[in-house]
Amino acid sequence: MSAKSKLNISSNNFHGNSSSSLVVKDFPSKLPYRIIEALSTPNLASKNLTARISRDGWAWFVVGRKLFIWRYLDDTISNKPKTTKCYELLLPASDIAHKAELVCVSNSMTHYQQQQQSRFPSAIAVSPEGSIRYWPSIFQENDVYDAIVGADLNGQECQILIDIRPLGCILGTTTNSLAHIYVDYRSRQEPNQSPIICHTLKIPQSLFSGIGRKFSSFIYGSLPTANYSAESRQILRIIRNEPLDDNDDVLPVFILALHNCSIQKWIIEDYDGENFCGRIDLEKHLKEAFINKFWDRTTTHHNQISIWIMDIALNRFNEIMLLVMCNNSDVPNDNHFALFSLMPDLYPLDGSPLESQYSSSPIKSARYLTDIRLSFNELLLQSRSPSAPSLSQNRQFNLISMMDSQICYIFNSTRIYKVNLNNQDSIEEIDLESMNDFLFGVNRIDQNLLLLTFKNGFLSVECQTADSVSSKQLSASDREFIHSNQTDKLSLLKRALQFFMKDDKTRAELLVHETFPFIRTEPAAEIKQPINTTELDATVCALSTNICDQIPHADPRWSTFIDNENCFDLQQPNQKQQEPPGSVIIGTQLEEKILTHNSFIELQKRTGIWDSLTSLTTFKSILPTKLILCEHSEKLLVCMALWKLHPHYGTILVNAIKKVLDKRKGTGVLKGFDSHSHLTNQDLFYREVTKVDELFWQLVEIEETQFQTGHTYDEQLIISITDIMTSVFAEVCRYRQINGVIYQSAVVADCDYVPWSSEQRISGVRDVWIKQFDLLIRCFRVDAQCHMIGDEERWIFVGQKLADLADIILDSFVCQLGYLNPTNEKFATLRRAFEMIRYKCLEPLLRIKQYDRAAELAEKYEDFDILIKICEALDNQEQLKHYSQRFAEKGFAEYLFEWYLKEGKQGKMLSSSTTANNQKLDAFLSNHDSLKWLHQLHSHRYKEASSTLKKLGLFEENCVARRKTMLSIGKLALIASGDTNYSDFDDQLCFLQYQSDLSDSLLQKNGLDRKTMSVFPPKQLVDILISGVEGPNEELKNFQKALEIAEIVERRYSIDLHRQILFKIWQKAFEKDEWSKYCTDNLELFIKKSFFYQLAITYYGDESKKLPDIEALAENFSLVKENQKAAYFLRAAYEMIL
Repeated sequence: MSAKSKLNISSNNFHGNSSSSLVVKDFPSKLPYRIIEALSTPNLASKNLTARISRDGWAWFVVGRKLFIWRYLDDTISNKPKTTKCYELLLPASDIAHKAELVCVSNSMTHYQQQQQSRFPSAIAVSPEGSIRYWPSIFQENDVYDAIVGADLNGQECQILIDIRPLGCILGTTTNSLAHIYVDYRSRQEPNQSPIICHTLKIPQSLFSGIGRKFSSFIYGSLPTANYSAESRQILRIIRNEPLDDNDDVLPVFILALHNCSIQKWIIEDYDGENFCGRIDLEKHLKEAFINKFWDRTTTHHNQISIWIMDIALNRFNEIMLLVMCNNSDVPNDNHFALFSLMPDLYPLDGSPLESQYSSSPIKSARYLTDIRLSFNELLLQSRSPSAPSLSQNRQFNLISMMDSQICYIFNSTRIYKVNLNNQDSIEEIDLESMNDFLFGVNRIDQNLLLLTFKNGFLSVECQTADSVSSKQLSASDREFIHSNQTDKLSLLKRALQFFMKDDKTRAELLVHETFPFIRTEPAAEIKQPINTTELDATVCALSTNICDQIPHADPRWSTFIDNENCFDLQQPNQKQQEPPGSVIIGTQLEEKILTHNSFIELQKRTGIWDSLTSLTTFKSILPTKLILCEHSEKLLVCMALWKLHPHYGTILVNAIKKVLDKRKGTGVLKGFDSHSHLTNQDLFYREVTKVDELFWQLVEIEETQFQTGHTYDEQLIISITDIMTSVFAEVCRYRQINGVIYQSAVVADCDYVPWSSEQRISGVRDVWIKQFDLLIRCFRVDAQCHMIGDEERWIFVGQKLADLADIILDSFVCQLGYLNPTNEKFATLRRAFEMIRYKCLEPLLRIKQYDRAAELAEKYEDFDILIKICEALDNQEQLKHYSQRFAEKGFAEYLFEWYLKEGKQGKMLSSSTTANNQKLDAFLSNHDSLKWLHQLHSHRYKEASSTLKKLGLFEENCVARRKTMLSIGKLALIASGDTNYSDFDDQLCFLQYQSDLSDSLLQKNGLDRKTMSVFPPKQLVDILISGVEGPNEELKNFQKALEIAEIVERRYSIDLHRQILFKIWQKAFEKDEWSKYCTDNLELFIKKSFFYQLAITYYGDESKKLPDIEALAENFSLVKENQKAAYFLRAAYEMIL
């Protein structure tokens, strides 16, 4: 390989030839003693030794059933070696050899660890047969939980486990199955219950795959159903989108699973939120690329070509990169390698299939690696080394991309190749085999490659680019430029960006720090005094705007308008100067603007500008600078998405663009541009990216004009414009989703920022969407009578359009709410508006019975009312239980209870309650005692139900029967609880019984109606009983009842009330006889005939009952005080009674 620059290494000498840019250094971190001991074991080949190193500082070896874990980086000093301390854990039993690829170690594997900022790493290991073992802390080897993979994966050999912190791990099997493994910390509180959850990721097989499931087959076309062999379907690699730095976590996580020549994409939103995005088969396109490069298309057929995708990686823009090998069966030993970069947005959210997005090929660029040439046998067969037979086998090549440059490394166990994607320089090689060494693991730290080797342990590979080896001082020409443009910060920042895009990063950084000397790369906490960044914020925003609205200087049609001093070169390094065809020239210009804007943001992050940005104040509004830059990125994406739609909706877009430009001409905005016929309307419109929102109002105006002309709605026109809006803004939603961390960190205090997509009226597009939604409703008559139209296919189609449009409308509200303080009045006002629009968007889906789509959106935007109505319509109680658990912290259960009360479905609320909801229902019913006792009885809490019923009964004052019923059931509940002390209930029921037994004559005398009378208090009941209009026998019984009431009052109420009632009864009884007419000569006869005597004898016959004190009676009897004869008879009667 004479074309390559070879670099030989040994344990004592690391060097390359003079032309090499690779510097291999001994990494200071040492291997733990236990690892060194394991590597020195005889018969090492039989131990199946494997290892891995992670980016966040952990490394592990697997030897048999032993798992050794240690930290090789210091926790306090970023990327510094750490004193090695090794922890040994025992893997689950297995008949197949364990391997390090099935182990994950992390400090933030779960949300709990992340929130607690845990310093104790946890570990998950999976055996090839599917036994899962979890250590909450590797420091406690005996604290371990075991589980097995789901039944769906039984019999499948597990192959790879990747960390998707903080949502657990993704497991891949040899037969193309994926499973999500995570830890439920709530289950750790339950004895004898494993917290490990494992469920298989299942591709939806039809449009309707259950409430809340994504409609993948509808959006991405029918799924492939071909029966691949186990070998062809074997998962080769699984990767995820990576955090911006080691302390950051990207949510949601998307993963790419490579198997054979196809790629699956999944989005993991939460522990139970896995959504399938689609699958792409690349075999045809890759074969075409190799045939076009190396062979004659006329004589080479696809069947002659074999393709192997060896590895997949993501570059710094999250674009997919593939390492591919190709072999022509006519030339068996002629193998070709290439690095392919795929087009972004391979999984469109607008529903269009891959073919409509990329009519030719999804391949964006290719770098053919002609310097790497291995024979077929050398690559695919296992060759053995004398020193370590099974450890030095030539594995297939792997790929790793450096995130801050265009450098990639290709490696297997014995060789490492460096490839610079910016140019066609020769490939540099590190050959470990020549030194009888080989690799265990590879990863990147900062911009260096970290190697774990058999002989040398840890090694660091540094790539010295031109700017890193150049002087750290600005050149004289640079300083002269700074001096001449001291007041023009914009020109200086432009120049720095030009250096940066030409891969001269050192000059770019020096120029930035010379221009803005206050910028610091250290943490903000170390800056002692506040800094005024107004000029920096204004300059950054101005350059961002210039990039978006830049006149394309490479297009000769714009040459008249180019100011050389203000022109910004968008041409990329090593890009060929050629004019693209007219059909793609605008798309090329937009791609260049997107790449330049991305590089501008990358420059800011690298130089410290990004962390120094604050906000701009315009028209008394505070706008975060970072969000302004994000807005520009979004508008660039919108323009590109619109341009891609021209082949499908060209007539509509051309007419709308013409309307936009006509309006601008009317205001004089296009002065100077409109007279040049060689510039088309599309050229003029797509040049000003920052004004792209003006187009959407014109799209609605086209619809309204058509309706005014034809007096009927053009369904196809409305559907087409809806598709334009939804497909375009799906790109914006996805951008916000992927870059969520940027948006969250960009908010500043007292922020008035309103996202451009959330603006209302003519300055934004939210009102456009709402207006379009109303047009869809009216056009397709989605009204109260729509159920009379039985065309199911029609409603499925309309439902999808309504759901797509509703999604972007509601997303705009959520985005805006995220920038407001929840305690702010503006937040409350916007929240109310959001809830109104949310119902307006989702309710039509219920009308046309598109429950799946309505449920999906209701879940996403937490519309509990819609979710409940769907479950009620489908009689799906299980789904309600699921929502109660899923939205437990959002108050779904409480909302459900309120909904049942409002709808008069109390019985259903009580009967459908689950054990998990019992506590919540108890809390909810704390203010609803009339239902609470039923729930308590249903839960077999009889004593609590008895207490509640007693409380309800005593509060009931309007209906005697109702109080009696409540107290009776309460008494029965108390008996059922095993408590025999129910005398209080008996006393209260006694009162009610006496009231119920009142005669009609007594009620009539007191002006009462049996049907309407309320519950009488004891004193009033006694007054009625002793009011006396009946015969002597009845009177006597009534007075006895009154005395019994007095006794109950003494026990249950107060002594004072008892004395009042008692004295009143006896006074009334004494006054029943005319004592003044009795003759004292026959005193005994008169007294025995008296009512007073008869009552006393019959009631106080029991020795336990005693008459009241005579002095107290005399003191309270007015008759006794006034009439001495009555007083005499009272004392005489007392003597006879006693």
